[in-house]
Amino acid sequence: MFKYLDKVIFNKETSLKVVLQSLNETAVFTENKGFAICVNINGKCLGVVSDGDIRRKIVKGISL
Repeated sequence: MFKYLDKVIFNKETSLKVVLQSLNETAVFTENKGFAICVNINGKCLGVVSDGDIRRKIVKGISL
């Protein structure tokens, strides 16, 4: 059903650069509404972040 889902699930240690690269790759499946799911070592969801969330943080000055 969701062929791209494994490409938007990340460990909390994954860099923003890697997450953004994956959002670019999966944009075609999500109508350009990118999101990523952050999980812990046991696969428990810690939260969800959108490409807009990341973009706003970059504008505020965080580094990749």
